[in-house]
Amino acid sequence: MHNIHNIHHTDRGIPVGYQPTRTPAAPTAPATPRPAAPAAVPRAKDETPEEKKARKAAVKEAKRASREVKKEFKKVFREEHVKQQARAASNPSASVVPIG
Repeated sequence: MHNIHNIHHTDRGIPVGYQPTRTPAAPTAPATPRPAAPAAVPRAKDETPEEKKARKAAVKEAKRASREVKKEFKKVFREEHVKQQARAASNPSASVVPIG
């Protein structure tokens, strides 16, 4: 009898020749539009001090907006977690899905 592990499996335990079949997931759009990344604003070499000040202010505003979006998401997830815990307490057979 031959050794099955050497013939049919790779060193990770995946069968040789196995190709997982995946169904392509539909692309999902974020719930809220994200602000442009601060690094996306290129700096001109001949930038004037006023332009530099405006660019830096725009970066600060983008970061501020990003923090606000993050804060709102955390609030929504926290509220949903509390709702799930309340549902689980009232219905012991229901399962609570951990958020993270």
